[in-house]
Amino acid sequence: MHIAQKAGDQTAVNYDVNFRKWRQTAPHLLPYNQANSELYQEALTSNIFRRNGSNKSSQPNQSGQQGQSQPKICF
Repeated sequence: MHIAQKAGDQTAVNYDVNFRKWRQTAPHLLPYNQANSELYQEALTSNIFRRNGSNKSSQPNQSGQQGQSQPKICF
């Protein structure tokens, strides 16, 4: 399993963080030499949602321009 090559570094980091959390509570259930399919799918799913969320800026805004937001005024 090369999750970073398949889905990117952030997905691999998410898998690693969740794996280590689970392993702290039940080390006998999560051997290091086996991938956990539930954590793998969760990492891939979070990557899909993150990518879809980042594509929102490419949608046309009210002025019809793509990828550009209207300036915000700070008081």
